[in-house]
Amino acid sequence: MKTRIDIEGLNDRTKQFEEPVKKVLDKILQANSIDDDNLCLSVFIEFVDDEYIKQINFEQRDIDSVTDVLSFPATDSSDGKIVYDKYDIDYENNELFLGDILICESKVFSQAESYGHSEIRECVFLASHGLLHLLGYDHQDEKQENLMQEFQENILKELGYDR
Repeated sequence: MKTRIDIEGLNDRTKQFEEPVKKVLDKILQANSIDDDNLCLSVFIEFVDDEYIKQINFEQRDIDSVTDVLSFPATDSSDGKIVYDKYDIDYENNELFLGDILICESKVFSQAESYGHSEIRECVFLASHGLLHLLGYDHQDEKQENLMQEFQENILKELGYDR
């Protein structure tokens, strides 16, 4: 299966995250395959500032604060099973767009420091967390949260981004 991960908002501080994020998200997408191996799964990620993510967080979730990552699914999914029909596919590019992920740049750096791990580890954690939400994983209850965390940590550990 093919994947396309577009990343915007990179700058001198965040360009170090591009390849690690693509590597981790590709691995997650490969693990959550769909029934059409010829279809390309695509995701859009943007690094944004505090003001922008706070505004979007308020508009979309009625929470007036800065957050670290937001996800906006374009398809229905549940625990990694992507539900789509022919109308969801961009046949010109043979792509299924899964959604958008916004990552707050300042939170990557501040949370890495407060958790005592690398900035790259924090960034791939946030990006993978966002992607898992696009894939229908959630943490509304303890069982769902454990499933999501276990899957995420296993992928990060396998790729060398564990704590």
